[in-house]
Amino acid sequence: MPRIPDDFLKAVVFIYPSQDAALEGLPEGGSGFLVSHGTPESDLRTCYVVTNAHVVESGGQWVRLDDGRIVNIPNEDWQTGIPDDYAVARLTVSDCTNTVQFPIETMALTPEEAQELNVGPGDDTFMIGRFSGHAGRAANNPVARFGNISLMPNRDDPILDGRGHRVEAYLVEMHTLSGFSGSAVCLLIESGSFRGNSYANPSTEIRLLGIDTGQKLIPIPVKEQAPPGHWTVRSDLRIDAMTAISIVTPIWKVTERLLRDDMAQERAEHAEQQLLARQTTTASHTDTD
Repeated sequence: MPRIPDDFLKAVVFIYPSQDAALEGLPEGGSGFLVSHGTPESDLRTCYVVTNAHVVESGGQWVRLDDGRIVNIPNEDWQTGIPDDYAVARLTVSDCTNTVQFPIETMALTPEEAQELNVGPGDDTFMIGRFSGHAGRAANNPVARFGNISLMPNRDDPILDGRGHRVEAYLVEMHTLSGFSGSAVCLLIESGSFRGNSYANPSTEIRLLGIDTGQKLIPIPVKEQAPPGHWTVRSDLRIDAMTAISIVTPIWKVTERLLRDDMAQERAEHAEQQLLARQTTTASHTDTD
């Protein structure tokens, strides 16, 4: 696995259920990352936080940015997927200042590009998010974990996730723990790597693959001995076994949400406000001069 660009780590945010938890860096909540989306009429971009719906539904409304700044995003400001496990919320211009964001139009892997690149089982992936055992207090301290695609999304054969929903998702062999939910999962295709039918890939590709939603658990039945030497299965008990296989919501689900008319209109209005603020600042400087 090649060296991960530092900017990727700076795009990671940590998400907490309270301001105190965010200030103290407590092992609660989950992870997220920043993306941006442009508008056709200008060079201005709108910044968003992306995480899991289940992180927000569990009270994750306090976002700690890379430099330690803490932003409160009320529950009603999040757009969540149904049934897909993602949540996205817009940040203000001031909150986005001095942050790193993934440009989602060029970084997000689309289904068409996945087919064109022949993405499939064995492809390298990495995940960047919060390791609750050493997250950092004054500022974020993201951790990277590494793995491989195990199964591609299949709309006709959805996966049962941890919330009991059938979802179109990747399965990725990658160890994860509580706190990594909402992490950015990236695809890495090295130059000259085998693409299933050739070695023609001319350059290294790093793309946003999706959002980690947690491990795919397998229920293990519990047996009891009664009478001695005979075992019976308890129908009322089970143990959820860890599998080291993560369910990853495809990033194109978020892209599709951002392209909806209401969100595109919000970006256009946001760009107009930024342009007006820019013109006001320029006029003020001109008058001063």
